[in-house]
Amino acid sequence: MKDILILSENKHWKAELALAFSSYSKTHSFKWAFVSKRTDTISELSMRYYDAVVLHSNLPVNHIEIIFKYLASTEYKKSPLFFISDRFEDFEVLLNQQNFPQLTLLSLPVETEVIAKEIINKLFPIKTVGPIDTTVKVNLEFLKVFIDSTKYILESFCQFKKVSHGKPYLYNKKAPPEIAILGRIELSSSFFQGQFIIGFTKKAYLKLLSLVLFQEYQEINKDNEDFAGEIVNMIYGQAKNILNTSGHDFEKIIPTFQVNPPVQIGNYPIVIVPLETDAGRIELLIEVQKIKN
Repeated sequence: MKDILILSENKHWKAELALAFSSYSKTHSFKWAFVSKRTDTISELSMRYYDAVVLHSNLPVNHIEIIFKYLASTEYKKSPLFFISDRFEDFEVLLNQQNFPQLTLLSLPVETEVIAKEIINKLFPIKTVGPIDTTVKVNLEFLKVFIDSTKYILESFCQFKKVSHGKPYLYNKKAPPEIAILGRIELSSSFFQGQFIIGFTKKAYLKLLSLVLFQEYQEINKDNEDFAGEIVNMIYGQAKNILNTSGHDFEKIIPTFQVNPPVQIGNYPIVIVPLETDAGRIELLIEVQKIKN
């Protein structure tokens, strides 16, 4: 079964494309999902793997640019990507810089039947690859996947430089790390239960916003605080994909964020991995509620 994610705000266009897809449903095994916002797009791409991504560019230019930047920083860079627009000149520099090897550009106006045919023809010649039949040991390897995934997203998507991690240590509420805002996501699988948290100092978070959103902020406020949830979502998605191909079964979870978190972040032991970046210190925290043997 092939999965296709389609971004568009145009309800009429989505209905027409769904109708065009239905003509292939008896001969090809595939399904599709529609999203309408940038945040929903990145959330879906982080939480599960889609065999193709379709972007219908009726969103603001900066929203499309952020999505392209995210795609280029993940495994989706080499996946089939369809970009449908009447203003490719707005994205020429970005597309040339990122160099997506399986990018198909479709210039509007174009019939939805043509779009559906292009997607089907592109998707189905590709042979699927089964999951790797290996196991990942809990503890060191499990922690390493989250460290590597955090560093990868911070460096490739957020454009932080010189990201390095220190020695892990246990959280102590008597001497808590400096965290102005955190993103949090529940972890649940057949072998592990807990939380994954990434905490930012004010300086590091404002730097992240300027690098990713191309806008300078002086304070953490209601206009930008939800991006902490998006970042932890991306990191979790990266780690989840690695762990799941190794035989685990992490599922899609809704991320949350918290500004000025309390000293008592969790009720169970928390392992902290300090990360040093050019923008200051960032904390990676994993709360271990239960390890299932």
